[in-house]
Amino acid sequence: MDDSVCHLQTTGFALRRAGYLVREACHAQAARADLDRNGPPAVCVIDHIMAGTDGVQLIQQLRKRRDTRQVPMVLMSTAPALHIRDMAQKAGAQAWLAKPFAPEQLLAILSIVLSR
Repeated sequence: MDDSVCHLQTTGFALRRAGYLVREACHAQAARADLDRNGPPAVCVIDHIMAGTDGVQLIQQLRKRRDTRQVPMVLMSTAPALHIRDMAQKAGAQAWLAKPFAPEQLLAILSIVLSR
């Protein structure tokens, strides 16, 4: 989930190219609607800064849902690295990623969180 259409498309392209089935949402409400309609994904990659509900709040909300309580979550942000890590951990994310990042970095993180 990312509110930047360009970043959403770029990330989605990289994940599809790597063989992932990708579901995209540009804000928290769209993400929750997708989950209600299609069920939980294998992993959620969530941007920190979004209009309305931010990524930290969304992760906290998803942790309260029975169907997404155990889904691995990755928080991405342009905030300083230590700040992201702390926010991600407190919210319940398994990993964090500082933007901008190379697609290989995202793929490496997803490999780690999906193997746990």
